Amino acid sequence: MDQRRDKYYLIIDLTRETFENKEIKPEIIENYPSGIALATYLLRLIMPVGTDPLAPESVVVFAQGIFAGRPYPGATRVGIAAKSPLTGLWAGGTRGGKFAWALSQTEWAAVVIRGKARELSYLFLDEGRVFFRRTKKMEGCSGSECRKKMTEKWGPDSAIVCIGPSGESQVKFAILDDGSFETPIRGGLGAIFGSKNLKAMVVRPYLPIKDEKPGEFLEAVLPLIKVFQKTESNTSFDIGTLSVLKKLSHENALPARNFQAAHFSEEWLHSLESLDVQKRSCPGCPLACLEVFVPEIDARFSGNVVKIPLNPEPLWALGPLLNLTDLDETLAALRACSQYGIDPVSFGILAAWLAECHERKVQLGIAGDLVPEFGNGSWLPELSEKITKDRGIRGFLGRGVFETAQRTGSVSREFAMHFCGLELSFVDPRRGFWPLSFLGPTIRIPWNDNSLTFGLLDETDSILNLIQAENRWALLESIGICKWVGLVQDNLYENLMVFYRLISEKDKSEKWLGGLGERCMNLIRAFNWQEGWRPENLKLPKIFFEEDLVTPQQVYPALKAGKWRESTVKYFSHWASTLE
Repeated sequence: MDQRRDKYYLIIDLTRETFENKEIKPEIIENYPSGIALATYLLRLIMPVGTDPLAPESVVVFAQGIFAGRPYPGATRVGIAAKSPLTGLWAGGTRGGKFAWALSQTEWAAVVIRGKARELSYLFLDEGRVFFRRTKKMEGCSGSECRKKMTEKWGPDSAIVCIGPSGESQVKFAILDDGSFETPIRGGLGAIFGSKNLKAMVVRPYLPIKDEKPGEFLEAVLPLIKVFQKTESNTSFDIGTLSVLKKLSHENALPARNFQAAHFSEEWLHSLESLDVQKRSCPGCPLACLEVFVPEIDARFSGNVVKIPLNPEPLWALGPLLNLTDLDETLAALRACSQYGIDPVSFGILAAWLAECHERKVQLGIAGDLVPEFGNGSWLPELSEKITKDRGIRGFLGRGVFETAQRTGSVSREFAMHFCGLELSFVDPRRGFWPLSFLGPTIRIPWNDNSLTFGLLDETDSILNLIQAENRWALLESIGICKWVGLVQDNLYENLMVFYRLISEKDKSEKWLGGLGERCMNLIRAFNWQEGWRPENLKLPKIFFEEDLVTPQQVYPALKAGKWRESTVKYFSHWASTLE
């Protein structure tokens, strides 16, 4: 392993316009070597407890994965960690794409950003130095426009992570845009960039990776690549593709009409399947698992072609959740979210809440001619624009569904679909989900079989399995391995040990690998605990405890509040002793 890359991190202070290389101690490299493990360690080290996520003292950390820049499939990824403006808790994950590849070709294991620029600026990282640049001309540019202009200025090898107009406006569910077609990291990281007057960070690769045994690494990885190229028949891989929406609908597990139903229109689903999509893969990965729709030029967005990633969660949030049967309306809403740099899942949940408020005649006091309603998506692009550009609307709706509903002081809080302040994912809690994780209710990903499963497990087993799933997720995000690549490997641990040895000449045991995931999760739990995370904070909307989920085939009972509280205490007590 090139020792320059795992010994130092870069810390950038936007207020002082200074940068400094800092050494990472050997014991930290051993315990938190890369990805979100290292990013979370540095986040806790540098940012004071209780910091407002949008204050200058707030910190964003980028840390490359262990195998980033090497030909290991699905492993050129960068981990990101910060404190979420939506929840006040940890937010982060990994991204694969050009930015992750470029960062791997520098001398830093991680980059830490803090402070606030005097005016809208961007950072340019090249040949071990940081350049601070004003960029007033980029104000209001979409992510794609920003990347295009930066690439023209700094060359085709440069890679950019940036924000759109909503990030500049500090909408609390704005995203960081690195040009990847993956579902964005959620939690409002784009608002943090905006609060720092930081439009973009540009990295130009300048330090190619030089392993001592590149031939052996490539020879070892070729059989693995061949295995991945045969994954189309692996049904567990469907969880990350469009077909999962159809499966969830057939299982009465696809929330529709703001979680009032759990099955959706076959017409919309068939229209989705008939789209002429392009397949995309992340750099260095043979799995072309990302699907992209390229519509005709849209004059609404300055005549630019906006490529629309077709990921399951955003499609659900701007389709079934809003009871839309016209796929064109869903695509128009996705395109608007991309243009303004808005998290489409949070936006869809917020829009569904508005539609239910309208349906129940809840008065919100929003002036204007928008008519939010289920089954009609014509108002969604205008809503995204108003949230971004209208100060009054943004001050109310730009806070996310939880805070917005809290501020109404009305019955609308009962159907504002969130978990700990973050808008819900696409499985109904009454139907089948991991019930307690900070990750939120989600599909129970099968690590050992090839089928989707639903329904709650036995209470004790459920909590233990949940913690194991969290730890495994954290392992993949710390090593920097795409979860879908990890999912289709039967011998993942053995593979990771082999390839780690090839780049570092150090033997790592399966116990060390398993411990890495647990250590990372304990860092995240400790961060959240210090920020006030307690069992009573693990809240879901009241509707899930008061109303059964009725489908044509079956009735799924409401959750029991007493049992929920009991389970949250057991979940916390299971790992709380390790935090001490």
